[in-house]
Amino acid sequence: MSMRKLTIAALALCGSALAGPAMALTVHTASFISSPTATVGFEGLGSISTPNQVKSYSENGVLVDYIGTGYIWSWSQTAPEGQYSWYADGGGYGYTRFTFAQANAFELLVNSGFYDGSGVLAYDVLLGGVSVGTGIAGPAPAYGAGWATYGFSGATFDEVRLQVSQGGQAFAPTVFEAGAFDAVKIGTVEVPAVPEPATWALMITGFGAVGAMVRRSARRARVQFA
Repeated sequence: MSMRKLTIAALALCGSALAGPAMALTVHTASFISSPTATVGFEGLGSISTPNQVKSYSENGVLVDYIGTGYIWSWSQTAPEGQYSWYADGGGYGYTRFTFAQANAFELLVNSGFYDGSGVLAYDVLLGGVSVGTGIAGPAPAYGAGWATYGFSGATFDEVRLQVSQGGQAFAPTVFEAGAFDAVKIGTVEVPAVPEPATWALMITGFGAVGAMVRRSARRARVQFA
């Protein structure tokens, strides 16, 4: 094979390594979506309180529903933006689910119904029903103690499941929880591609092949012109 063809093959090897690195889910603890494609402020909930039967709400193409035994109270006393927010009244055994068109960025404000500040935000982020990332995002403020910002980016997804439970428990569909949410933003952001270790190895192999071919070419040139 000619030097030119070998070089092209080696460069193609490097290019294929860079073409499609896996995107890991990133958890954010500050606002990062400047131009959302969809927002949810829960103002359309109006004033609802116990007893009620509200478990689902839709706004700007985003469906929000409570999966489990809880029912929703529009938490008007502590809403950080506007007049109303989303809260499983008295807590519930389940989680809040957000479904929407595919995106790679999601953020919202988080509070809890726990008075002692022991709540933590657990999450499961999915695409087509398959989890692309799950874990604990961080602590949720106690009732009346302000709101924390959390978000996710990196992977592509179309569903976010959230719950605020106690004891640092990982996401579980039927755990007792008391999460309150508001000011949802969804959109697309530019995410730098970071190659995984296997991708780096493939790239190094390609670069090494190019270097070896260059050295062989140089040795042949010295022999021919000596």
